[in-house]
Amino acid sequence: MAHTPLKMTIEEAHAEVNYGWAQAYSPEALAHAVDSLNDQPLGYRINIFLARICFRGIYFPMMGKMAWLKVIAQNRRTIFKLVREGFKAGAWRGAPARVPAIPVPQAEAGEAMAQGAEG
Repeated sequence: MAHTPLKMTIEEAHAEVNYGWAQAYSPEALAHAVDSLNDQPLGYRINIFLARICFRGIYFPMMGKMAWLKVIAQNRRTIFKLVREGFKAGAWRGAPARVPAIPVPQAEAGEAMAQGAEG
C-alpha cells in the first residue's frame, strides 16, 4: 500500500479490498449484472458476461483447467439462462438469415447476360 490507512491495519485494509473484489465478481454479482440488462439484446448480455468473467481473471487468476471449470460451475445458472434464451429466440437455429434478392428488371438482366457472353 502507498499509505497507512486510518483506523485499520494494513492487513485489515487488504482483507477489505479482497472482500470487495470477491463480492464484485461473485456468481451472484455476475448474474445481477446480466439480469439488469434484460432490455438489451442477447448478444450484448453474453458479451458483458464474458467480459466480466475475463476481467475477473485479472484479479483472481485462473491458471489451470480446474480453476476455469470451477468458475463455469459457479456461474452455471447464468450460463444456462443465456443459452436457454438463445434457443428461445432462435438465435442459434439453422443458417443465418438470408438477405432478400434485389429484383432486376428483365431488360437489364438480358443486357447483363449479353455483355457476359461477349466479355
